Amino acid sequence: MKFLPLALLCLSLPCGFSAGTQEPPPDAPASFPINLDKTPEGGSEGNGDNAPMPDQSTPFNAAKLLLRALQEKTDWSAEPYKSLPATSPFVGPLKLKSILSRMEAVQAYVTASSPERPPFVDEASIIMDGDLAMAYIMLPDRTNPYVYAATAVALVKKNGKWKASLTPGSFDNTFLPFNDHVRQQAAQISTEAKKKIFGLAHQYSVAAVKKALEHIKRFRVEAVKGKSDDEIKKLLIRTVKEGDPARIAALLVAPYYMESAITQSARLTPVVKAMRLQDRNPENRYIQPTNLSFMGFPNTILVPLQPHPDDQLDPNKRDDQPERNKNEAKKTEKDIHSIAAMTILPPRMSLPDIDKPALIYRYALEKIQDPTDGFPVFKMYVGDAFSSWNLKPDESTTSRIIADFHRTYPALAYSEPKEAVSAAGRALEAGDSLTLIRMLAPSRFASVPEFEEALKQLKAVMSKEEFQPSSRNRKDYKPTLKGAFELKDGGTSLKATIGLKPTPKSGFTRCNLYFTRTEKGWMLTGADDEKPLNL
Repeated sequence: MKFLPLALLCLSLPCGFSAGTQEPPPDAPASFPINLDKTPEGGSEGNGDNAPMPDQSTPFNAAKLLLRALQEKTDWSAEPYKSLPATSPFVGPLKLKSILSRMEAVQAYVTASSPERPPFVDEASIIMDGDLAMAYIMLPDRTNPYVYAATAVALVKKNGKWKASLTPGSFDNTFLPFNDHVRQQAAQISTEAKKKIFGLAHQYSVAAVKKALEHIKRFRVEAVKGKSDDEIKKLLIRTVKEGDPARIAALLVAPYYMESAITQSARLTPVVKAMRLQDRNPENRYIQPTNLSFMGFPNTILVPLQPHPDDQLDPNKRDDQPERNKNEAKKTEKDIHSIAAMTILPPRMSLPDIDKPALIYRYALEKIQDPTDGFPVFKMYVGDAFSSWNLKPDESTTSRIIADFHRTYPALAYSEPKEAVSAAGRALEAGDSLTLIRMLAPSRFASVPEFEEALKQLKAVMSKEEFQPSSRNRKDYKPTLKGAFELKDGGTSLKATIGLKPTPKSGFTRCNLYFTRTEKGWMLTGADDEKPLNL
């Protein structure tokens, strides 16, 4: 009998559960289903597909029905929206087209809203007089949670049902009777609505700011008081990733923050402005981000660094700063702390004139006592955009990342080969560079060249088009993930091939991952796309 020198095992890594329950034949390759564990996105409360459909029994319900129609981009010819418009039968096609174009502008604002802050009808502010009413749809700003706009909806009751005007804030072009009293009544409601609409939006904005400032005070007492510097830096990292402006402002303030009390201008505004400049489009994500938005990118890894003499130097000016200024900087009495930001650069993106796989940057944070409560807070230029990509790779910062990375992100090792391959396959499909770096073997953290070579190899496989966010955002994205591996060197290392099929009609894109068995378990050593195994 002849024995193969290598044990070749094939894995199936589908995105979801197995379609059948048939047992494989005895000599078939080992295969198993894997759930990619994608967290479903939450819907808007009260306006989702499962929310009860509002009727037209009250002005409030009719306004909610109009809002739902705008969210669903209805053409007004289908139920349950067909009976909602209060448009006069005397309105001709050209006039109706003009009316609908104005409503489309409102619709664009409604549909562009953030899922976390959907538009809503403000019931308390409805103006009602007999068979006429005016309701308000509140429109939270998509990027600034402390700014609200509003649009008014004119409503007319007919045959026991409230119907909505498709002309924002106006009874024009509705089937109002030709009655002077009714027309005067409609004009008075419209005039009152115009006076009220800006005040209502301002009222919501002021309330949101007040709530945020109260949240800041409470958060600082509950989460900051009595914590060590390291704990606060780790808290800042979690907070930046969560993206709550109030919590970020509770930990991070602009350098000009003074004893002028906790006010919107001193605390919230710089943070919100810096966050608003972030471009969520993956294709444009690296075009002049702000310091804060770059820290908040999903694929940016933040590492709190241990104290170091470099902390007294400005990370933006170290390379061209005269020696005299460097010495003066070292003599400052500021309490400086550092957080490193690292991201594997996307395809076709690298630092100018320098072949580096990742952007590694150090943020200098000055710790002070907040004059409002005496607890620690960090000062940083949150809104300064990177002026260019001429940021030279900093070997000192890279060395500090290597030394401090696992203090925040424990290493990931797996007892079984198929567990390691499956975990790496899931991370690769999701574009999860943090998990892949946590899976790197200790040898890859031995020196800056070893670490940078590991990042370079990961970038090469992660840069494949099928592993990019643009692929995952396709409507027909229904991935199938497969893997195979072969043991080598007496079972102490292995070569694995991951294959991703983004859609049922596409083929597999393949890449290789290499693992070694360490004291902790199977860990990653490298990647390429040469001579992939059969899947």
